[in-house]
Amino acid sequence: MFLQRCFSKSLLDDFAPKLTPTLHVYGITRRGFGESGFSPEGYGADRLGDDVLAVLDSLKLIKPVLVGHSLGGEELSSLATRHPDRVAGSFTSKQGIPTLLRTEKGLR
Repeated sequence: MFLQRCFSKSLLDDFAPKLTPTLHVYGITRRGFGESGFSPEGYGADRLGDDVLAVLDSLKLIKPVLVGHSLGGEELSSLATRHPDRVAGSFTSKQGIPTLLRTEKGLR
């Protein structure tokens, strides 16, 4: 599953098909971006991670590999830290250390 920056799923339109001959590929849009709703208060990493967990549950995905790019790595890090039993692996790209460690509970 791909968790990307603040863009909609269209960013993956050229990349994802290269993986589909051997993998199931999902790309989701973060809460507050793309065609989803928006809150001026924003959303913390734990809330966004919970959204990803809800998607995993609704798709009945068992221990997927998660890939997070830029801000998408924020919810990936939160989910993988709080629910390590739910992911087989994770990879982040272009993510700074403060973003990697920040959650609603502070730095970890």
